[in-house]
Amino acid sequence: GKVFVVGYANDYKGYAPTEDQYALNDKQKSEFSYAAYSVPMIRGDYCFDPAIGTVLANEMTELYSEVGLGNGESNTG
Repeated sequence: GKVFVVGYANDYKGYAPTEDQYALNDKQKSEFSYAAYSVPMIRGDYCFDPAIGTVLANEMTELYSEVGLGNGESNTG
């Protein structure tokens, strides 16, 4: 597939974690995902909504289709 990389666009906001990085089970109560929890804390920001990765992927897929760069299909569901 094709890859579209955006880095340092307008302002650094950290990572767009996958939903599973927000899930904490009993084993992980003291272990937080670096991308989901640590980076926002370091930056003094709130955590993103757990769906951020899926939302961004779907919106970028739609944008690609609108400008003729893709087939409009997302691999994220």
